[in-house]
Amino acid sequence: MSEMETSTVEAPRDSLGQFAGGEEKFGLQGVEADQGYTHVKTPAAPPAADSAEAVYEGYKRKRGDTDGQIVTRELIYADTGEKVEPNLAITPEQAHDALTQSVSFERAGRELLGIEQTRDQIDRARAEKINGDPKLAEHYGVELDADKAPAPEVAAEEPYVEPADGQLHPEVEKALKHPQVRQAIAEEFTKAEQVTKAYSDGLENARLHTLATLGEVVPHLLGLEPAQFEQGMELLAQVDPPAFQKAMSILARTHTIVQAQQQAAQQQASIERQQIETWAKAEDARLKTMGIEITNQVAEEVADYAKSLGLDRETLGKAMIDHPILRSAEVQAMMVTAAKSHAMKKAPAKAIPRPVPSVQRPGVARTAGDRDMSEIVALRQRATATGDAEDVFKLYTARKARR
Repeated sequence: MSEMETSTVEAPRDSLGQFAGGEEKFGLQGVEADQGYTHVKTPAAPPAADSAEAVYEGYKRKRGDTDGQIVTRELIYADTGEKVEPNLAITPEQAHDALTQSVSFERAGRELLGIEQTRDQIDRARAEKINGDPKLAEHYGVELDADKAPAPEVAAEEPYVEPADGQLHPEVEKALKHPQVRQAIAEEFTKAEQVTKAYSDGLENARLHTLATLGEVVPHLLGLEPAQFEQGMELLAQVDPPAFQKAMSILARTHTIVQAQQQAAQQQASIERQQIETWAKAEDARLKTMGIEITNQVAEEVADYAKSLGLDRETLGKAMIDHPILRSAEVQAMMVTAAKSHAMKKAPAKAIPRPVPSVQRPGVARTAGDRDMSEIVALRQRATATGDAEDVFKLYTARKARR
C-alpha cells in the first residue's frame, strides 16, 4: 500500500465510548467506523479537462510558469495604442478575442525575432567559414566586395520650375514630340469624345421620350404656340387638375434634361478648347524643331503679309481660333515662309556701286595687268548694258585669260 495514505490517529469516540467519525458514514463504512476502523483517504478528483482550473494549469505548463502568478494584461486600442477606459464593459467573448489577438502578435514577434537572430548567426558562421577565400565565397554565392562597394550615387532631384503662362514645361514638350505619346493622347481624346457623345445622345433620347409622354397626357397642347401654351396650361389647371399635375411633372423632367444637355454642351466646349490649346502648344514646339522661331519680327511680317491679302490682324487671329488647323506646324511654316518672301520683295533694292576706273598718273606707263583690268571693266559695263550673249562670252574669255 505504498500508493495509499493511512491515518494512525485513533478515531474519535462519543460520550458512550462509541467511535464517531468526523462526518456521518452510511452502509459498510458506517459499520466499520462503529468498530473503530479507519479508511484510506480518497485523493481529490482532478478538475475536468474543460474547466477553468484545468485550462489555466495547462497554460502554465506551456509557458513554464511554476510560481502560480497570474499574468495581467491591459487592454489597449489597436489603432491608437491607448488603454481602454476602466469603466468599459466587454463580454467574455470580446475579452477572449482580444487576448487571442494579443498572444498571436506576441508569438509572431518572437518568431520574427528568432528568424532574424538565426539569420545573423548563419551570416556570421558563413563569414568565418569563407574567411576571404574567393572560391568558398563563390560556392556560397557571396560577393566578397559587396560590403565594400560604394553605394551608387543618387542624382539629386532637380527642383520643379513652374513654366511661364502659355508655355509648356520642357519635359512635357519633350514628351509630346514622341509619336507614341501623341498617339496615346489622341486615343484618350477619342474615348472622351465617344463617352460625351453617348451621354448627349442619351439625354436627347430622354427628352424626346418625355415630350412623347406629354403628348399622351395632353395631346391638344402640343400644337400650340409658346404664348398660347401658357394659356392652355392655365385652362387645363381649371378643367382637369390631375392632368395638369402630370403635365407639370413632365415639363419639370424636360427642363431638368435640357439643363443637363446645356451643361454637357458647356463641358464639351471646355474640353474641346483645352484639347485645341494642348494640341496647338505641341504644334508650336514641333515648329521649333523645324528651325522656325516665332519672334515679334516674324509675327509682324506675317501680319503685314496678311494685310496685303486683305486680312487685318484681328481677322487673322479670329480665323486661327475658329480654324485650329491654321495653328498646325506645317501651316505656320508656310505662312512664315510666304511672309519672309513678301518682306524681301517689299524691301528696297540695294544700289550696286559702279566700278571706278583706275587713275593713270601722267608720264607713267600702265602695266599689262592694269590694261587687262581696264579691258575687263569695259567689257563688264558693255555686257551689263546690252545683255548680248557675245559680249558676255568676251567678258568670260577675258577673265579666264587674266587668270
